[in-house]
Amino acid sequence: MKKGLIVFLSAILVFILAACGGDKKENAEETTQFEVPEEERVGEDEVVAVVNGEEVKGAVYNLVYTQLALHAHQMQKETENDELKEAALTSVIDRQIVLQEAKKEDIEVTDKEAEEHLKKLKDESGDELETLLQQYQISESEFKDQLIFELTLNDYMVKTVDVDVTEDEIKEYYEKAKEGTEDIPPYEEIKLQLEKQLLNDKTLETFQSHIDSIKEKSDIETKI
Repeated sequence: MKKGLIVFLSAILVFILAACGGDKKENAEETTQFEVPEEERVGEDEVVAVVNGEEVKGAVYNLVYTQLALHAHQMQKETENDELKEAALTSVIDRQIVLQEAKKEDIEVTDKEAEEHLKKLKDESGDELETLLQQYQISESEFKDQLIFELTLNDYMVKTVDVDVTEDEIKEYYEKAKEGTEDIPPYEEIKLQLEKQLLNDKTLETFQSHIDSIKEKSDIETKI
């Protein structure tokens, strides 16, 4: 289960945003079934990795580990703890590299910007955001830190990745989708949707390759 930064990075953030806008009863039933055991977490101040001389602490690892566990839960996949641990370490290392590279590009998201985004989420979701954060064992401070990272990641991706898709690629994407279902709408009806999805896939794949190439040249030491 060796996954990179992109696959799981936003699992909690995306799910919480969707949950806040979805059916509250259904979401409540779903969340009560999910909890990361305390023994699978590490101390918040424990160093889990050192990336180019910078320490990555347990607080970040726990957040990412929870994202991974949440993703597995949502996908109804049985995943061994060692697999989650390996994937979490990979993700926090990738995360640290993104922050380091973004800093080199003078990309910085302030606490004020994160606070504004957080306030907007609270206004839109009412008490449900706080409830969901409690159920997923995430403090408001951790969630704000994740917002800062998500905004930094987005700005850095925009600056470093430039991809496009061709008509032939969209058609090929459609044909592959048809193989998996008989109920797919006509091509012209969903062309724009397919183009957007394909563009997103290519962007993430290209960006992950970019991060992997930087990681190969980085000095990385895992501590757990």
